[in-house]
Amino acid sequence: MIDTGSAHLPKGQSASRPYAGILSECRDLVRNRTCRVLSHLRDALIEDIETRIQATADPDLALPLRELQKNLQNDVGMLEQCFGTAFDHAFGELSRKKPQESSSLYSDGEISGMELSLVDDEAFSETLTVKGQANILHHACDYELKDLVPRIALMLGASDLDASDNPAGPEAVSEALKEACWSYECPREAKELLFELLTRKLAPELRTIYHEVNNHLVMRRVLPQVRPPVRRGGKGRKLPGGRSEGTTTETSDVLKQLFALGDGGGEMPGAI
Repeated sequence: MIDTGSAHLPKGQSASRPYAGILSECRDLVRNRTCRVLSHLRDALIEDIETRIQATADPDLALPLRELQKNLQNDVGMLEQCFGTAFDHAFGELSRKKPQESSSLYSDGEISGMELSLVDDEAFSETLTVKGQANILHHACDYELKDLVPRIALMLGASDLDASDNPAGPEAVSEALKEACWSYECPREAKELLFELLTRKLAPELRTIYHEVNNHLVMRRVLPQVRPPVRRGGKGRKLPGGRSEGTTTETSDVLKQLFALGDGGGEMPGAI
């Protein structure tokens, strides 16, 4: 039996959703672990900015970096607090979406000249920046996301989950990071630099965080065994030890196990 829990629901979320409690646990785990990493990165960020200041000959270019460095030194805990608030908001919004809803800015996927003229240039630029940094995070966490995405999709009641719809995914994390960086009173170029530095430093840590979330969901019996898709041609993603994911040989072994279970009257492994 799956223990779905019911406490500490995301704000505005109905208690009727069977996985609401576990979704909240995932939210808290990603938020708390990420905030802890951000607090530990503060000194390294200040040193990186100082290095860039020393390498800049133009005083006008160094000035915004000085402002950013001063903010990081004086506003202890602000980065984590702003990230946590923004992440909780993004998680709640995406968790309440209906599975068939699209989060795309344009419903038909095309941008005409007239539509583009209605979009604020700065907001559009920020959206592209968030997506670019999200891609960096996604690339670093690809292995863990292959298991995490179907588990999140199951809890949201969706048959499939786009990257932009994952409430705990890299895009949600990237958007929250952007909001945290933009909370500082400094020129835009300094905010963008902070966003870039944070993303690159957080990427390997986020992979570990997603690994923890996957382990937590296995413990909570949410898709404890995620079966990889079978690829035609007998070739799959390489795994540790030289094995390939989703090979035809593995498929044959699974079929043999199924026939053996059918003859012996045993139970399917991993059944809930």
